[in-house]
Amino acid sequence: MLTSHVTGTLPLANGGTGATTASGARTALGVAIGSDVLAYDANLQSFVNTFTLPTSDGLSEQVLKTDGSGNIGFGTVSTSDVNVSVANLQARLGEISTATTMGTGASADFTFASDVVVTGDLTVNGTTTTVNSETVEIADNILTLNSNVTGSPTENAGIEIERGTSTNVTVRWNESTDRWEFTNNGTNYYNFPLSSEYTNNTGTVTSVGTTGSVNGITLSGTVTSSGNLTLGGTLGNVTIDQLEADDILTSAEAFVNTDDQLMTAAAIDDLIIGKGYTQNFGDITSVSLSSTDGSITGGGTSSSGSASFDLEVGTIDGGTY
Repeated sequence: MLTSHVTGTLPLANGGTGATTASGARTALGVAIGSDVLAYDANLQSFVNTFTLPTSDGLSEQVLKTDGSGNIGFGTVSTSDVNVSVANLQARLGEISTATTMGTGASADFTFASDVVVTGDLTVNGTTTTVNSETVEIADNILTLNSNVTGSPTENAGIEIERGTSTNVTVRWNESTDRWEFTNNGTNYYNFPLSSEYTNNTGTVTSVGTTGSVNGITLSGTVTSSGNLTLGGTLGNVTIDQLEADDILTSAEAFVNTDDQLMTAAAIDDLIIGKGYTQNFGDITSVSLSSTDGSITGGGTSSSGSASFDLEVGTIDGGTY
């Protein structure tokens, strides 16, 4: 190999720089350190010196990589690092352990074709939550409505039932009246009664007040009336011992034609005996007739429902016969 040493400067026209120093040569060539050429850095040189570089070429599609101990060599990259397969995604997604945001745009919607199971808490910060499920099961026994209220309440809250072509119905809490109420036609609301609005709210009902007719009431047990009780329609399965009232005659009471009491069988029997009738049973077999002045006497017998008489007439209109 021939080596030549040239002293002095070599003009640009002859392939030189016309400079005797590296800085002058860069200036002559218009080359800036950091943009056109890399500047020498002692730290870079120290970094390069820590590695052992390979002495031969690698195979096709291999890359230079370090083994973590300062040795750089050619090798392949794991497919789990570059292959976006379902198995690799499942493995990598399962390794997420910090808060992660998926999608940054307003139209970055996500659709899941199968079930979604959330083992932690679920927070929805949107303005509308739509559930199209046919069956909704909630383990919580208390549902909180108007949960964002912090000051004085002003909004009603309740449950509305969609009825298609018919008017929706609602059960709600009315903040203006502090009452639970319901509607059957979507317009007229009625309060759920309070206990103080009943005459008797526990045990046996002893009174029912109404300004009109009461229909369809079934009464069981003891019924006591302090005033007039008017019953229409059919009243069945009622016995005297089931009625409690002072106007029921049971026995030995005085009876007048203006009485409007109920009479038991015993009361009727006492009335008949009180009128002078005797208790006789069977067919009438004999009849005797007489007058107060003795002018008519006679008797007869009966055996088949008809009676024949033998009468003796003494005087008629003062005459003797």
